[in-house]
Amino acid sequence: MSDVFANVEDSPYHDQSSMSAQQPMVDTKMTQKQSNIRLIVILALVGLILLTVGILIGYFSAPSNSKTQPPPNGAYLPGVSQQITQDGDITIRQKLHDEIKAENIEKYHKNLTKHPHLAGTAADLGQAQMIAKHWTDLGFDEVKIVPYDVLLSYPNESQPNQITLFDGNTVVYQSQLIEKIVRPDQNQSDVVPPFNAYSKNGEPEGDLIYVNYGRIEDFTWLKENKSINFTDKIVIARYGRIFRGDKVTFAQRFGAKGVILYSDPADYAIDSANSVYPNSWWLPGTGVQRGTTMLEDGDPLTPGYPAINSSFRLSEEETELPKIPVHPIGYTDAESFLKHMKGEDAPAAWQGKLNISYKIGPGFEKDTMKIKMKISTRNQMRTTYNVIGFIKGQLEPDRYVLLGNHRDAWVFGAVDPSSGTASLMEITRAFGQMTSAGWRPRRTLVFCSWGAEEFGLLGSTEWVENYVKNLGNRVIAYLNIDISVQGKQLSVNYVGVSPLFCFYMV
Repeated sequence: MSDVFANVEDSPYHDQSSMSAQQPMVDTKMTQKQSNIRLIVILALVGLILLTVGILIGYFSAPSNSKTQPPPNGAYLPGVSQQITQDGDITIRQKLHDEIKAENIEKYHKNLTKHPHLAGTAADLGQAQMIAKHWTDLGFDEVKIVPYDVLLSYPNESQPNQITLFDGNTVVYQSQLIEKIVRPDQNQSDVVPPFNAYSKNGEPEGDLIYVNYGRIEDFTWLKENKSINFTDKIVIARYGRIFRGDKVTFAQRFGAKGVILYSDPADYAIDSANSVYPNSWWLPGTGVQRGTTMLEDGDPLTPGYPAINSSFRLSEEETELPKIPVHPIGYTDAESFLKHMKGEDAPAAWQGKLNISYKIGPGFEKDTMKIKMKISTRNQMRTTYNVIGFIKGQLEPDRYVLLGNHRDAWVFGAVDPSSGTASLMEITRAFGQMTSAGWRPRRTLVFCSWGAEEFGLLGSTEWVENYVKNLGNRVIAYLNIDISVQGKQLSVNYVGVSPLFCFYMV
């Protein structure tokens, strides 16, 4: 057997050409496989060397204190500047507090309340320019007066609003056209007569119904329990408990054709009707509470959009403004109307502090008596002004902290808003002094003096609608002042506000 297979090449079954072709192919495959293995090994070694070098570089280049504990005054984020992560400078609060002077606030307040400054008037613009100059003189990085053309509302001063009680053709009583002057400095020609903004004008006449606070439950109780029909009647409601605009809306919904609002001494002269301004802070009988009746915020003709020239505007008929006349009076006038009413006695909870027995109505003690409203209030396009001042932040200039207050008032605005505006002016003066000395806030501070707030937050709403995308991305806090002091009470707890204020600002 060994002789037969000793030499394969001698076998008749051996294919010489096949053997010679297969041998080189095997050698080539083996060489390629060895090369791939060699490449993988080399790459692995290079990667390991690079990783080792990177670890060594990172280890020896890191600050020595980072290997022990993070900085004690902020978050520890490796690779992020400690200026970004550290807590604010807690000494800024005390520095700001020490810089603010009460005598400056008093000076600003006296200047702000010398004259009426109703929104949309020359006095409104004058105060806007005064505040803009104040901030410019303090060295603010940027100060802008931003105007908006909005729908406001005013009485016809040549034909003031009035309510008259008739007995046939005889005048029994008429409401005052203007408030009684209780201090000489109040006797100014630019004091707007009493009115409710956005009231429908007209001269409705009819029977009177007393509706307590004019809440939905008051109207419902009268209708369901006393079968009172409000259609074509005039209702009288006392201020309080709910927004005056809702009182008008409910009266309109139940079919009334006019609304009279008054301030009852039970709510506005609590100590005594004899202990009132100027001897105390309570409302005198001849004092009248003005105010808006609009339910929405912002310009009623451009809801959702800024009131600029290019904006589409609704017609007044398309808005939700009142469709019936409404007028405010003092409680001296109210008593002269209410004491002549007939009908059942109002519930005990509905009795105020006037020296009368409150009756529900409808109507008066004599069937020949009727009450008539003569309302001349008209809506007008006017320009209101926001003042916006900027102190640029040092570390996060694209993050905004806003501090604001409205500027307009129905008359002098000693409490609302000038107590807040005077405080805002002194706060900004203090910040101006600190920036002049080299300090910069962490984030950008934006100071805002709003116009036409009393009519329904018009100035602030239009500004936000105008810059809503930027503000939505950048604002982290808004702090509002409005009323700083009311009577003998502070309206803002300074201790409670200061940490938040400084946390965001420094």
